Amino acid sequence: MVVVVLVGILAALAVPLYQRIGDRAKETHFVNELRVATQSIERYAMDKGEWPPDGSGGWPSEMREFLPPPDRWNLPTPIGGQWRWSRADQFEASLRVIGARQSLWHASEVDRLLDDGDLTRGVFRGDDSQMVYVLQP
Repeated sequence: MVVVVLVGILAALAVPLYQRIGDRAKETHFVNELRVATQSIERYAMDKGEWPPDGSGGWPSEMREFLPPPDRWNLPTPIGGQWRWSRADQFEASLRVIGARQSLWHASEVDRLLDDGDLTRGVFRGDDSQMVYVLQP
């Protein structure tokens, strides 16, 4: 009986830790993919002398030769949602994630890895509808 109780206590302690490790892995994977996408966009800008055209809800076809592998960027991100390249709205150039399933708390954790942990300012921003990585304000 004592062994069963001890196993139950250990499981109760281990499950939240395991979930947090999984969340941290997803956040780190997301940050790495964000860096790959950003480097691809910047390489395009250096080659062409300007940012890629607006993605109109996705990636512009001109980016296909710059994104490794190009089909990856039409799949959901590691934390959910879809990648979007944008030159619209308030920023000259930004990489966005639309429809992420993660809470703002997870977005804040990603922001801590990239910026200052505050989703209202800096290069990584977020709200209930999207996350935005600003390449040029």
